[in-house]
Amino acid sequence: IFFSTMASLSNPMPDSLIPFKGLLSPRFHEVHKNVQEFVKQEIIPNLNVYEEQKAALTNRWSEPPIAERWKAKARSAGLWNLFLPEVSGLTNLEYAPLAEMLGVFPVASDAMNCSAPDTGNMEVLLKYGNAEQKKAMARAAP
Repeated sequence: IFFSTMASLSNPMPDSLIPFKGLLSPRFHEVHKNVQEFVKQEIIPNLNVYEEQKAALTNRWSEPPIAERWKAKARSAGLWNLFLPEVSGLTNLEYAPLAEMLGVFPVASDAMNCSAPDTGNMEVLLKYGNAEQKKAMARAAP
């Protein structure tokens, strides 16, 4: 699986989506390409930096500085809360291959706010949050 997902970092569309090609929006293709580039340019080259910074932390609940940098970059690139159709403009079918790609590098899911418990927290905010909370949550929306 790792190698097939690594190969997906170069493919414009995962093979598993070929039967659904007509159901994929232009937004999916844009986001898919942007996620691929983010993982290739930000995550993979810096995995060692992440591990080094993580090992040097004295508080196990702290995040390495590079993780915060990734989050800021992902958010500014519109790669934030991709699992929420209302925010990302993606369907579940379109989000699934992105989640698979991010799953190879769990730090990538975290960088894009697409890992637990963030996903549940964002769903609660979307449903029950006030206008100010929803605006802050969706700041990176398209």
